[in-house]
Amino acid sequence: MTDSAHRAPKILEASDVVKHFPIRRGLLRRTVGQVQAVDGVNVALGPGETLGLVGESGSGKSTLGRVLIGLLPATSGEVLLDGRDIVGLSVRELRPLREEMQIVFQDPYSSFDPLSTIGASLNEPLKTFRPNLSKTEKTDLIGDILKTVRLDPNHRVRYPREFSGGQLQRIAIARALLLHPKLLVLDEPVSALDVSIQADVINLLADLQPEFGLSYLFIAHDLAVVRHVSDRIAVMYLGRIVEQGAAEQVYTRPKHPYTEALLSAIPLANPKQQRQRERIVLEGDIPSPVAPPAGCRFHTRCRYTLDICRSVDPPAFDTADGTTVFCHLHTSGPRLSGETVVNLTSART
Repeated sequence: MTDSAHRAPKILEASDVVKHFPIRRGLLRRTVGQVQAVDGVNVALGPGETLGLVGESGSGKSTLGRVLIGLLPATSGEVLLDGRDIVGLSVRELRPLREEMQIVFQDPYSSFDPLSTIGASLNEPLKTFRPNLSKTEKTDLIGDILKTVRLDPNHRVRYPREFSGGQLQRIAIARALLLHPKLLVLDEPVSALDVSIQADVINLLADLQPEFGLSYLFIAHDLAVVRHVSDRIAVMYLGRIVEQGAAEQVYTRPKHPYTEALLSAIPLANPKQQRQRERIVLEGDIPSPVAPPAGCRFHTRCRYTLDICRSVDPPAFDTADGTTVFCHLHTSGPRLSGETVVNLTSART
């Protein structure tokens, strides 16, 4: 990504995005609570940029991805796609915008109708958005997009059961690209694939990005994968972004204790370094989004917890290297410099 991508208008800008799911019980289906899946998230994505969104299962990553492209309605907040707010738009109003934003899901097997050929599945978006194309033109487009994802155009007559998981994920990518969108949400696109196949799919996505002028929101739980595909990384915990910055800075100089813990779980290639490093084990499970902890939501599992963490939400703190972190360790004095993992570890109380 070039510096011009930072200066150009954003493809996607989300401000204070909230998504709560009501909990209803009883014969009258009264609302008795809210699942706070996403709670006040701010993210932005420039042309040709990749934002990696990482966190444990249950952190709200997939929900946020669906809200950002209008598959789920936001409870509140603002989501600008090319400057237009899509929050509150009806299904009919969103339909013309579907060409500009597409999604690739985690499980390629459940992404296709097992009773339809691949060609028929790929033809669906063309029938909806390109109704004036002839049958021959549609067939040619489908063949071309299959070649683009490095598959044989003749595969269009086959059924999903005849393909491997990696091939099906390539076809899912092809279907998403047929309408030439600007924004592609990739929801754990390689986590269901064998490790040997993951690299092929990631390399394909890297090659397609400049060819199609795509911006990626790459959702994953593996920071090692996200590091290699992202320009920036946002770390999410219990519905909130806790750290966001340039990918290399977040990966090599984490500022938030949660990011530090996620990084410690990544195996190192060097056995000696692996033996010497400290493995940070998070105690307990991620709290319920129905009743998240007061103050910093991570304080119940954090090994650096201060008294203020238990009652006060941490404000945003912008570090010298451009990372934004939500952590009281950075705003409560010289306890933490935030420059290296060593500094972070030395702040343990």
